Amino acid sequence: MEVGVQWQSPSVINGIIRRFNVKVTQNRSEVVTEISSTGHDVVVSNLKPFTTYHVQVAAYTVSLGPYSEAITFQTLPYGKVLSLNINCNSNAI
Repeated sequence: MEVGVQWQSPSVINGIIRRFNVKVTQNRSEVVTEISSTGHDVVVSNLKPFTTYHVQVAAYTVSLGPYSEAITFQTLPYGKVLSLNINCNSNAI
């Protein structure tokens, strides 16, 4: 099971963005995975069916900036293909 996540660069940038970090959690605290990307999208794989997740994005310049507000989604049952694009609020990155 996988989900596609995409975002835009923040409207206010505090330096040259070197990469973005995408954090996926369960129960808002248990980190499932963290992915770094130099682009504006990632695919998060190996998710469990019928599970609620939260995704956040942060920009990295010389250090990691604040994460965006969490976007919540729920995966589908086995055998179903999940193809979501989650647009995170770029002003919060």
